[in-house]
Amino acid sequence: MLITEHHNFLTEGELQEVWALCVCSDNWRFGQKSNNDTVYPMWFQGYYDTFSKEYKPGIPEIIVKIGDRFVDLIGEDYCLVRNMLAGNTFGQDGDIHDDWLTPNESVTGVLYLNRRWEDNWGGETIVYNEQNVPEISKFEAGKLITFDGSYPHIGKGPQRACGELRCILAMQAVKVEAWQEHLDKQRKKS
Repeated sequence: MLITEHHNFLTEGELQEVWALCVCSDNWRFGQKSNNDTVYPMWFQGYYDTFSKEYKPGIPEIIVKIGDRFVDLIGEDYCLVRNMLAGNTFGQDGDIHDDWLTPNESVTGVLYLNRRWEDNWGGETIVYNEQNVPEISKFEAGKLITFDGSYPHIGKGPQRACGELRCILAMQAVKVEAWQEHLDKQRKKS
């Protein structure tokens, strides 16, 4: 299995809190891309400063709580490097991309946030193995999926029948040693 599913990662009350404090906020920006080759951006809210490994000021406490819960699930030898809200409408599929080059050093988490979602609306996440065989996770409110960040994957936008913004919380954790090596390489380039 490429994808591990954690059903009910959030309670109904937590989903409502994230929706009220984050999704319904006026902090949305447009321009997040799956990778540098992407032509079509999507909506997002960035909560975490990757290089300082700190949350940005004014972030709702529920986001910090979810990020901590994600890292606790992954293990103490990992550090959080990304925590962001992403939103797609019809026609705003992501692109197939990976989040980390080296296998077994990074875990990507996708937390589905829409409390009401119909199968006909799409919005699934597809992860591909080394032989390019896909594994699909259907959209389900409160479900967290995790997978190796080196696997190519894509978040599908909603279908035409859906009038909703597909909302996910995207998180990534990297092994502490691998992240330090990455930072050291970045510093040498500067």
